[in-house]
Amino acid sequence: MQGTLLLKQAVHHSRQGVATLCGTRKRLWHELGDRVPRMAAALHRLGVADGAFVATLAMNSDNYLELPRPGRAVVSRR
Repeated sequence: MQGTLLLKQAVHHSRQGVATLCGTRKRLWHELGDRVPRMAAALHRLGVADGAFVATLAMNSDNYLELPRPGRAVVSRR
């Protein structure tokens, strides 16, 4: 099952439910559902092709959760 399908189902069934908690920030499923396609579009505008790898140097945060998309892999290093 594709990741986007899982996300769409979570948004549909639990729109106002909590998707992530990070410190004092709470992100709902519908917010995450809005952020994922925006990040994918931004990466596409920057020239990241389908099937390309995207690496991040990321802190331990839910801010990077919207990076993975079908056809793209994320390698995170702390």
